[in-house]
Amino acid sequence: MAEKASNYTTYKKMTREELGDSTKYIKVINKDKIGRKVKPVMEIDQAKIDEDLKYAGYNLMVTSELDMDPLQVYNTYHNL
Repeated sequence: MAEKASNYTTYKKMTREELGDSTKYIKVINKDKIGRKVKPVMEIDQAKIDEDLKYAGYNLMVTSELDMDPLQVYNTYHNL
C-alpha cells in the first residue's frame, strides 16, 4: 500500500487512477486568489461538461488541411 501511495505524486495522478477518464471534469484548486497554497478543493468543471455535451453524438474529423474544400476533406478521410 505504501508503494502504491508513493506513486501518487500529484492529485491528478490519484484521481486518474480512481476515476479514469472522468477526471477531465474535475478541477483541483490548491491556491487562493492571492496565490497562496491552501488545502486542495475539488470541484466539477461544468464548462468542460457543457462543451462536451455540445458535441455529443457527432463524429468529428480533425485535419491539418486548411485549404481543402469540405467535401474533399470528407472524401479523403471518410474511410478512416
